[in-house]
Amino acid sequence: MLNIAGKKLRILICDDSSFMRMAIRNILSRDPEIEVVATAADGLEGAEKAALFKPDVITMDVEMPRMDGIAAVRQIMATAPTRVIMVSTLTSAGASATFEALEAGAVDYVPKSVADTPATREQFCSDLLRKVKEAGQAAIQRKSSQPPAPTTAQPVARVHAGASRRVNYIGIGASTGGPTALLEVLSRLPASFPHAIMIAIHMPKAFTGPYAERLNSKCQLPVREAVEGDILKPGQVLVAPGGSHTLLEKRAQGIVVRLSPTGDYPRNFYVPSVDLMMGSLADAANG
Repeated sequence: MLNIAGKKLRILICDDSSFMRMAIRNILSRDPEIEVVATAADGLEGAEKAALFKPDVITMDVEMPRMDGIAAVRQIMATAPTRVIMVSTLTSAGASATFEALEAGAVDYVPKSVADTPATREQFCSDLLRKVKEAGQAAIQRKSSQPPAPTTAQPVARVHAGASRRVNYIGIGASTGGPTALLEVLSRLPASFPHAIMIAIHMPKAFTGPYAERLNSKCQLPVREAVEGDILKPGQVLVAPGGSHTLLEKRAQGIVVRLSPTGDYPRNFYVPSVDLMMGSLADAANG
């Protein structure tokens, strides 16, 4: 998959670890459709080289000397807007910093596990290549320095005249670009929103909890990570936890969250599976 102009994707790698710069270069350079044009050892150098080389995509570490990855993303988006993918540690702290970088303008992230095993290395390589190529096709989002002005008008749901069933439950699924898009949607819902919302987003286990906490701090509706046995309630948002699949079942007390090991659904590659959550919610709501 070449970039929109049909040329190789030009990549800038920004990481304070020389080992990681070399590792990422080796992964990307093996693909004939990708060209690494430069590397940078910190955020300040990364911002300078972004303006100089004008890459199609930048891979950006989070914690770096002189200027961290979040500040670098802000500067890049203000001076030379570029598609940025954060490469962050698979920890709660790494997750919080990643979401801040996404809100600053980064288009996606690739988690790097603290456990160095063949399986984690293979997963990192696969995720990095896929997301770099996806980012190469994405539109560059220019971030405004001012928050959006509040609006008094509320969106009006239009329901087909033949519809007779009341909507009580809403399922939302997201993947690439999902964290920022979901924040945009949920932050606009009033505290009086009457429906239960269940979210499945493709995130690792260490990220879903901090993500739910971040949403909760920025939304009028209460948001938290779901646990086994939770009941979907009006005006509440639940986020499916990473590391397992979330299904919904209709029981006497209402629609209940059930967590299932990934091994029970080997064909569902993405975890938590949006398809499984959506399908089970539809069955439970219509049962």
